[in-house]
Amino acid sequence: MEETYLNKYYHKFFSLSPVSKRKTYLAQTRLAFIEKKLLLKNQRTSYLVKIFDNNNKHKFEYMLIYAKLSGTTKIYDDYPIVAVFKIRYLNELDDNQLTLKDFDFVEWAFVASKDQQFI
Repeated sequence: MEETYLNKYYHKFFSLSPVSKRKTYLAQTRLAFIEKKLLLKNQRTSYLVKIFDNNNKHKFEYMLIYAKLSGTTKIYDDYPIVAVFKIRYLNELDDNQLTLKDFDFVEWAFVASKDQQFI
């Protein structure tokens, strides 16, 4: 279900907000863009996203997001929670033998339409 929600932002801009207001890498709601859908080992779908710097929209970093599939999967009853991962080697993303363990977990965040600001 959450993966379907993420698919609607494929090749579109959206807001990515940290779940935690304290210890957070994202620090605040950030503009993001799903550039590519990736199939990891065991048919797990993840997404390559550009996460933009709020002070300079020309600066961005590539990260990976993956929909949370168990436990609490939405925040504020509506917005899917995703795991955000740093990518070690961007040039290896087409390797379908990769698993989530090949990436570095950063934090939990949630996805909303691009005009919504939460933090």
